[in-house]
Amino acid sequence: MCYKKDLTMAKLKEEIYSSGLSFQEFLKIYTKNRDYFLKRYTENLLASFGKRKKEALSIIGKLKAGPKRKVLVITVDWCPDSYNTLGFYVRLSEELEWEIKIFEKERPPRIIQYFKKNGTKEAVPVYAFYSEEGNLLFWVSDRDKAIEPWNGKWLSGRNFSLLSREEKRKYLEDLNRYYDKEFFEITILNTLKRLIVFNT
Repeated sequence: MCYKKDLTMAKLKEEIYSSGLSFQEFLKIYTKNRDYFLKRYTENLLASFGKRKKEALSIIGKLKAGPKRKVLVITVDWCPDSYNTLGFYVRLSEELEWEIKIFEKERPPRIIQYFKKNGTKEAVPVYAFYSEEGNLLFWVSDRDKAIEPWNGKWLSGRNFSLLSREEKRKYLEDLNRYYDKEFFEITILNTLKRLIVFNT
């Protein structure tokens, strides 16, 4: 199916949204890092929260009492920021009875072009939150800025693409460990707190 170039995603188009994948459909097609995707989905919703678990529980309770939402996700299976968070948002959507659809970044209709970070950069994952009527509330993409100090220190001015295979492996291991230790909690709560603003 083709979509017009002047498409705007400020209003959710049902013919596009309905073409997205469920989580189960996504995992049947994209099998890389499947265990990571499933980890956040199969564990208790609050399992990955540490010191701020009570805060997360309070926010989720408020969201549950609020209006229904539709969630649009743009992702890839190789990105650590995607496979460390997507399962949680799927599980959260099920708990809150929200609809969620997943789009792979490079597959048609390639809606990533309407969610460019700073208007120029195509960055995943994208999590776009809509009202039940299909009006865009806000969206986030890429990784939370809270990770930049850690990322900058690890890379020491180097570009990830120029690292050796062994260095890339070590970087991803450390990043996944940091997600478990701290970053998951920070990035998820920052997004959930933005959602609460629209909880009227």
